[in-house]
Amino acid sequence: MRVLILLLGLGAALLVGLEYALDLGWQARRQQQSQLRPLPNLALQQVAAFQVRSGGQNWTYVRRQGHWRFPAYHEAFVLGQRVDQLLGGLLRLGTVVSTEPGDMQRFGLHPTQAVSLLLRDSRGNPLDEIWVGRAVPGVGEAYVKRAGVDTIYHLHANPRLALGKSAPPMLDPFVLPRALEDRTIVQVVWEAPAFPLRRLRRLEVRPELVLGQPPQGPSHIWLSTLAGQEDTCLTANAFAFTGFVGRLRYTALHDAAADGYGFAASGPRLILQQEGGREDVLEVGGQDGQGNRFLRLRTTGQVYSVAAAKAALLSPQGAALLDSLPQPDPYQAAEPLGRGAF
Repeated sequence: MRVLILLLGLGAALLVGLEYALDLGWQARRQQQSQLRPLPNLALQQVAAFQVRSGGQNWTYVRRQGHWRFPAYHEAFVLGQRVDQLLGGLLRLGTVVSTEPGDMQRFGLHPTQAVSLLLRDSRGNPLDEIWVGRAVPGVGEAYVKRAGVDTIYHLHANPRLALGKSAPPMLDPFVLPRALEDRTIVQVVWEAPAFPLRRLRRLEVRPELVLGQPPQGPSHIWLSTLAGQEDTCLTANAFAFTGFVGRLRYTALHDAAADGYGFAASGPRLILQQEGGREDVLEVGGQDGQGNRFLRLRTTGQVYSVAAAKAALLSPQGAALLDSLPQPDPYQAAEPLGRGAF
């Protein structure tokens, strides 16, 4: 009898232990499911190209020599920070909210609603395809799913925000692409008889040591060369001009292999020396049918057109650096400060 009671007790304990183990396993699976990554075992470095499909349009981006490019528009540079925001958002943790096919439209994941992101490796092989649905109300997050899978995630990011409102999205709009090392311009040399100014350069000035006072850090002055004479410029004017050059936007990109842009070996150009020692050569060509001026950045070989009024500001008169700027500031009027990339 005692043996039977002992066996029954052991059996009950075994059942309780088994139920507890099953319960722990169920909780572990539920916890794992609630914190799944939509793209498991995938690093950003593996993605060498991707395609965005939205509203019946599609755009393909590729990574070349460490920079993202858009081949369909004359190899335009793409804003790397936006790509990082887009792809990095897909690797955020997500919570399962539904596995029902009928919920797709409610979460903005019907094929007519979703933005599709098809990711490829360096050989062109598909890595994954993610659909991004509507935003989660009140937060910068979104609903997503894998192509061909019914599981819907609440993603703790919203990759749609990286796309902005332009089409194609995420293109770098600047004549000096942000993909290049972004440093402060410290010297500009104008090479053309038509340019009244010949050089603008920044000079570091170290103050003298004064007994009893702490040492002061270096400051800068700007010097301009006009008609063979070098004069001190107004610092605000020099910064206004160099800042304008750094944020100058193009109107359109053009086929660099074509002719008819009016560039010449001895034609007008600006040599832009930057703080790190790199030089960019900006060549000035002719005009298109709308009066826009062609520019070519020798560093990348890209050909742009910019509005005639902006192009005129690239060759300022001496007074633009030596006298107080008119108000409103023509450089800020042409390219406003604080304007975003889109």
